[in-house]
Amino acid sequence: MSHDLRTALNANLGFSETIRDTRLGTIGTEAYRDYARHTHESGEHLLSLINNLLNISHIEFRKIELDKGDRHVGQLVDEYLALVAGDAASNDVTLDVSAIECDIRVSGDSRAIKQVTIKLLSNAAKFTT
Repeated sequence: MSHDLRTALNANLGFSETIRDTRLGTIGTEAYRDYARHTHESGEHLLSLINNLLNISHIEFRKIELDKGDRHVGQLVDEYLALVAGDAASNDVTLDVSAIECDIRVSGDSRAIKQVTIKLLSNAAKFTT
């Protein structure tokens, strides 16, 4: 079932991204591009929710092992900053992470820590004015 959900949603994301980025040519009305952008953002959010639900169910049924680890916050930010650089640049935002103290550490599942770090950086890039 998870494959069926993800496949359909990924196709929707790909099509909306193609329209949003006008890869096949110009769009007659700018509103269509906005609709494609909103469709893509909604699809990404829905995919994230589906992935989270599936991860929770796997954890509850003990089908997934938590990868407990200890990481430096500064290292995490440096590692994942490149993933959101495009969002920041397209919003004309500069993400300044120089104030992060490198001796601060977090402990937990490395996959979950990665998701949280990327989401925080992505939100900073998208919603900073």
